[in-house]
Amino acid sequence: MKIRTSLVSNSSSASFIVDKHLLSQDQIDAIFNYKEESKDYGIPYADTDPWGLEEDDRFITGFTSLDNFDMQEYFTVLGILTAKFDDNH
Repeated sequence: MKIRTSLVSNSSSASFIVDKHLLSQDQIDAIFNYKEESKDYGIPYADTDPWGLEEDDRFITGFTSLDNFDMQEYFTVLGILTAKFDDNH
C-alpha cells in the first residue's frame, strides 16, 4: 500500500483510489458495506461523517471530509494492499 500525507494541514479529510481489477468480489462488497462489516474486525465506526464511495469500470474511490473511520486499517485487514490514500488532499 502506498500512503501519502501532507506535512502541515488544518484539514482532516482523506481519500483513496483502488483498482477494482486487483480485488475479489468479496473485497469490493466489503468496501461498500464497511459500516456493517467493520464490526467483524473490531474497527470502530462513527456515523458522523461517512465515506463517500464511487465506482466506475476500473476504480473505487472514496472521500471523507472528517476521517472518523480508519479505512486504511480496514483495507489492511481485508488484504487490500494496493490502495493509495491521500490524507488532507
